[in-house]
Amino acid sequence: MLRKLALTGFVLLIGETHDSGRALFAMLLSLLFFACIWAIQPYKRSTDNWLSVIIQLCLTLIYMCILLLKVCQTSASACSTLGFGNDGSGIFLLFLVFTFFVLLSLVLLGALHLVRESAAATGELHLRATDSVPELSAAHGITYHLFLSHIWGTGQDQVGVIKRQLLLCLPSIRVFLDVDDLKDIGALEQYINETAVVLIFLSKGYFFSRNCLREARASASRSKLLTLVHETDPIKGGLPLSESKMECPSDLFDYVFAENREVIRWHRVIEYQLVSIKQIALHVLVACPGIIQKQLTLGVYFPSELTCSEMHLKGKHAVQLLVSANNPGAKDIAAELVAVFPWISVSTVMESCSQFSSSDDQLEVGSAFPPRGLSAAKHNLKALGDHLSKVTYLVGRSNSNGAFFLLYLNKNTYLGQDGKRLADQIALALGAGVVIFMVHENDEALGGCEFGRFFSTTPGALISAGLYSDIALAFHEQPHREISWALAGCKLGATRRSIWSGLKATLPRIRVQLLARKTVPALPVL
Repeated sequence: MLRKLALTGFVLLIGETHDSGRALFAMLLSLLFFACIWAIQPYKRSTDNWLSVIIQLCLTLIYMCILLLKVCQTSASACSTLGFGNDGSGIFLLFLVFTFFVLLSLVLLGALHLVRESAAATGELHLRATDSVPELSAAHGITYHLFLSHIWGTGQDQVGVIKRQLLLCLPSIRVFLDVDDLKDIGALEQYINETAVVLIFLSKGYFFSRNCLREARASASRSKLLTLVHETDPIKGGLPLSESKMECPSDLFDYVFAENREVIRWHRVIEYQLVSIKQIALHVLVACPGIIQKQLTLGVYFPSELTCSEMHLKGKHAVQLLVSANNPGAKDIAAELVAVFPWISVSTVMESCSQFSSSDDQLEVGSAFPPRGLSAAKHNLKALGDHLSKVTYLVGRSNSNGAFFLLYLNKNTYLGQDGKRLADQIALALGAGVVIFMVHENDEALGGCEFGRFFSTTPGALISAGLYSDIALAFHEQPHREISWALAGCKLGATRRSIWSGLKATLPRIRVQLLARKTVPALPVL
């Protein structure tokens, strides 16, 4: 607004006899705004900032051309001295060349903006077999592809998100949700009859709801394909799957919890949530008669989804991951990450002897014969501190990505003597400036537990030192665990590949897809 007022109002304060002064004022003002926008970057999107910079540069050069024309009108010799000829024709040539390059820049900027927007958007689901968006069809007498069965008190918001996400990624899908499509509560069985797949959202109180039981029994009596989605967050109405099974009526148990029935875990973090949406969508596609079932064996994907294969570590050096022998399960987690990211180098922190170098596989702390007057425990801790400082120095000099101390949090963390030694190691690592990389196990089969547990088991000194000021990375069961690996790569310094490097990886991916088509894995049990 200030720029507009200055260029259309304040400039009139300069007399008409000083046209060159008006042009000079306008040029300097545009140059000032050009510099401000370049330095401040006021817009959220980089493309908007670049567009604004180009516009200000155009205005600056336009006013400069006007000023040069005024000079040429005033003095032909001065115009010739500047290299624009006696009549100023060179100014027009300069303006034409500049206009061409500006238009070219705008076209390239627009193309880059479209590419980035398409890459950033969640977009539509694609079949891996054909790299195309599936077109959903329905059998005769089927009105809805999916029926969302849920209890209002603890599942209404979640199924609303499920429907919105499905409509975004599968535009041709038809989903029944009571708040949108229910016209007669007495016709629930009819709606079920007109649906291909029934989704039961397992949350607290589902099997105590009369209408939910009507929907479940109608689905069982008609042998409808069934999808189970489980809410696990107790704050959001979730409950353990074992409790849900106990609440299920006996006449429905064999249908709802059939052997090998896939239970999809619901998530709120968008990267994990998209995996759940893909699982639900795959169940719907299985029931579509127009979809070639063999194409579904390769699965579906979002063009912009986060994958481990696109994670790239800048630089040539490995990331150093320190793993404590007193942290149960940490070594297994490190092995998972190394299998996915070969640029991770693991060193095990132990308490046996005192030999260590930054390239060793093990960091062994302490010696069998501590100095006189110093207990073995204190000697070990002192040696650990010295070695952690050495690791940080050595790794920090050769690798800008630094060193990380892996802290694996599950129900066995901080227990017994191992827990005390682990706490001492964490304290020394914090003091040595090593970044604590926290992984929170959520898979119950691997000792997963609620994060709140650690506020009672963690030594108070570590909590006061800000150990949990950073958010621990959740490691979920498959297939969500692959997202956990990718997010771990980001935490350890990796970035997503650029558009150009992603194109280089296209041919190997196509080759893998062609090889995968030769095998036909089992589809989910519905």
